[in-house]
Order: sequence, then C-alpha cells, then structure tokens
Amino acid sequence: MYVLLKFRRKQMIRKFKEEDTTRVMALWTKGNFEAHDFIDKDYWLLNYNEVKEKYLKNAETYVYVKDNEIIVPNEAHLLVAKGAALDSLNSHTITIEKLKSKIEVLKSSHDDTSNPLNPLFSIDAEYDEFKKRHEKDKVKRADFKTFKGNCFLGIDAGSTTTKLVVISEDGTLLYSLYGSNEGNPLQSVINMLKKLYAEKPSEAVIRFSGVTGYGEKLIQTALNVDLNEIETIAHYTAAKEFMPNVTSIVDIGGQDMKYIKMKNGAILLNTSRGGLVNEGNLAEALKSGKLRGAAVDVVAQEPMAHDNPLLTAPNCIITPHMAWAPVESRQRLMDCVEGNLRAFLNGYVENCVN
Repeated sequence: MYVLLKFRRKQMIRKFKEEDTTRVMALWTKGNFEAHDFIDKDYWLLNYNEVKEKYLKNAETYVYVKDNEIIVPNEAHLLVAKGAALDSLNSHTITIEKLKSKIEVLKSSHDDTSNPLNPLFSIDAEYDEFKKRHEKDKVKRADFKTFKGNCFLGIDAGSTTTKLVVISEDGTLLYSLYGSNEGNPLQSVINMLKKLYAEKPSEAVIRFSGVTGYGEKLIQTALNVDLNEIETIAHYTAAKEFMPNVTSIVDIGGQDMKYIKMKNGAILLNTSRGGLVNEGNLAEALKSGKLRGAAVDVVAQEPMAHDNPLLTAPNCIITPHMAWAPVESRQRLMDCVEGNLRAFLNGYVENCVN
C-alpha cells in the first residue's frame, strides 16, 4: 500500500508543554531503542520515570510541531501506474502504426553477438563432476516433532518470496517453509509463524530470532524480531559453514543478482552498531589471517564483557564508543543543526526523521 504524506505550512518550534510529555517520552524511548540496540531495552525502561519526572521537567526543552495528515488513496495499488501515465504527458508521442513497425523489426532481427561466452560445461562428464562435488555438502536434518531444547528462528523476507527456518544449537535444520509473499511480506511471515507455532513441540524453545532480506527492517519492527542482518553478511555466514575458505558467493534473487567476492587480508572497521558484526566469527577471521586487522568502536554488549573474544584476537583495536568525539565530528553535528534551523526559517524541512 502506498501512503502519501501531505504537509501543510503550519509548522513551528516552541517550548515544551506538559501535554507534550507522552509523545516526547515515546520518541525518547523509540529513539534510544533504535539508536542504542547494543544496550538492553530494560536499561532505558528503568530510567524512563527519572527522565520523565526529573530531567524533562527541569531541562530547557523545545519541540518541533507540524500539522500533517496521512492520505491513503482509494486505488493505492494503481498509484505507480498513474504516475507513469502522468509522466508520459511530457514525453514524445509514438503512434500505434510506428509501434507496430518497431515490433516487425524486432521479429526479423537476429543476434550478431560475436565471441559469446563458452558454455559452463563442454561435456557431460564435467557437469557430472560438478554435481558430485556440490552434493557432498548436505544440511543436517532432524525431526522437529520429537525435538527438545533450545532452537533458533531465521526469516528471509525476500522481494518475491519468504523463507523461514528453525535450527538447533549445532546448526541442524529442524523446520523450514518457503513460499511467495504475494506482494505482502509482513502477512506472509505472519502466516508462516502461525503455521510454525501450530506445529512446534511444547519442549522446543525458540531462544532467538533473526531476519534478513528486502523486508528485514519491516519484519523486525512489526514483529519484534531480535536481530536484523544485512543480506550479504547472512549469505557469507551460511556459506562459511559449508566452506570456511569460501571466496565467491552468487545470490540469484527474485529482483536482482549479487556477486560477493571475499579476499584475504582485508581490514574491517565498525563505528556504527556492535550487533552488525558476529564477534566470534570476527575473532576467528583475525586469528586465521582471513582478515588482516580490525578496528571497532562498538561491541554487541556494552560495557564490554570480560570474555568477549575480540579482547584476545590479534590485530584488533577497540575504542570505547567514542568515534563521535573528535572535533571534526562535533563541528559536523553543529553544522547540521545550523542547516536544519536555517532550512526551517526559510519554510522547508531538512533531515526529518519522524
């Protein structure tokens, strides 16, 4: 569904009022959950009342107010097509006769491509060897109906299909579902989860969940999934289980294709979120020489646990979440605030988040 946001020019920055408390605290909570996903949510909930009753009332706080409304068109599914039609009004007109003549030309055209690519397999024996080599790697499976213990849920919300798996602690595949998302990835995942929980044995406990794919953020936000992972990292993590020294990965998806090339000796930098990196895998890559070095300003759990594998990993620099502290970063923050204020005074909004 497409949603249009219609903004009127009734906008203002004013001092905080008592009636703003609920909305401001909701933004405070949501912002900290999303910006500090490496900190347990209970930390922010425990400090909620103190911020609300003490800091918010005593601090000099301003709120940005805008009068806006959400419009859902009656024929939202046709909105893009209508846009294309409107855009064509300024395009060069092509008559039916001219279009027919172009089709006739296509019918009689032929491929003049020179030096085509060689076939992947020149003889049947090469193809048979390829299949034999790749059939060696099999996913371990077990009967989900009789399973007892901890297990883990993975969701791939792709552009056209939805995939769901449940694995045990040792990576054994216990359960899987695959199907078209029928243009509604959220409902597709919900339907699969209902089926999963209807068939899950009572002594199987789902301890953690992760989501990847085109709809990863939508699914995580809507269903409170524990982890969202970038598609390429998910591909590499899975491929490495079968081939630790993997160098090339090809992903053929519903809308696009991706080629991922891994090389030895790369250096990893992370100044965003600790949860983006599997710290155990990173430590292994540093020890094996797959990675030449790493510099991280964030870790998955802060304060850093004493048994974090990065503490003993070679060629690893760890800083205490201070990448924002340099003079250059502070100056950029101030420049950004100044630019936002100037834009507002001139009648438009920049860097609007909510």
